Amino acid sequence: SLKITLYSSFLLGGIFLFNAQKLGVIIYKSEEVGFLIRALAPLVPIMYLDSMADGLLKGLDLQKATLTHSFIDSILRIVLILAFVQFFGMLAFLCIMYLSNCLTCFLNLKKLLKCTGVELQFKTTVALPLVFACISLIFSHLLLNVFFGLSPVFYLVIFTCVSSLVYFLLLFCAKLVTKRHILESLR
Repeated sequence: SLKITLYSSFLLGGIFLFNAQKLGVIIYKSEEVGFLIRALAPLVPIMYLDSMADGLLKGLDLQKATLTHSFIDSILRIVLILAFVQFFGMLAFLCIMYLSNCLTCFLNLKKLLKCTGVELQFKTTVALPLVFACISLIFSHLLLNVFFGLSPVFYLVIFTCVSSLVYFLLLFCAKLVTKRHILESLR
């Protein structure tokens, strides 16, 4: 679960990051929203990881831990919003989002790893997939911007498909995803 969550969230966060303006215009008819999408895109892996850890902790009958973490997060958010948003506006809100999401992710993941005894393999779970996501996103961006003049919607669809294909080929070549993983996920 940890690997699948991180592998997919690195790619999706990158897609949001690279296409923030297009998504803002396509979905919300606003370029300003693109700024917020781009600002929050790096949080995608953290939010996915937190959600996965929260769900697994609940499945392990550790609801009290997730409730405690959520309570701490809520109090922290409220205090920080009251203290800083009135003075620093949206910048303070974005910083609070980062701090809050990182805190709950850290607390939930720490509890999950401790309870399950699973060890996080940084190189194969975080570093290589993140590098591969960057490579696939940059390749797709360069390919589509140099060779094609596409409408925003079509660009987004092709960008997502090409990035995903390149990304999973890199994961497969590095043996981070194997034929057995693929067959098991199809069952």
